[in-house]
Amino acid sequence: MPLLLRVLVVLFALIIAFMAAGMAIAAALWIPAVRGYESDAVDSVMFYFTGFFIAGFAGMTALLPAIVAVSIAEGFDFRSFLYYAAAGAVVALIAFFTTNIGVRLEETTDIAPVTLGPQLVVAGGIIGGVAYWLVAGRNAGKWKARM
Repeated sequence: MPLLLRVLVVLFALIIAFMAAGMAIAAALWIPAVRGYESDAVDSVMFYFTGFFIAGFAGMTALLPAIVAVSIAEGFDFRSFLYYAAAGAVVALIAFFTTNIGVRLEETTDIAPVTLGPQLVVAGGIIGGVAYWLVAGRNAGKWKARM
């Protein structure tokens, strides 16, 4: 029973981490574009749409590397804030370089190219890793003592 509960907590924490990373990347993309302007309803809707799109895409592309990082942390009882921040950055880089969404978006839309893409993705990964640590990472491996 403790293992099943832990799996549910980990899945919930991964969803929260992907949402946090997506919203951080969306904020980094939108804040320079709307700086100095008054926000209206359309800008707010577009910001959240972008954030949820990025969160969904991050969840789709980073799920397998994230599960590997979480499995390592659970197996070796890693509870360090720094481990999850670094793991989030590594998972984000793996997801960034295994997909090629930047090139695909530049070819199909009139969206301006994003400069500093890897740095932006790493920042989002670190924020996602810290969000995961806040929800589930602080108790990694404690379920083994209850079995």
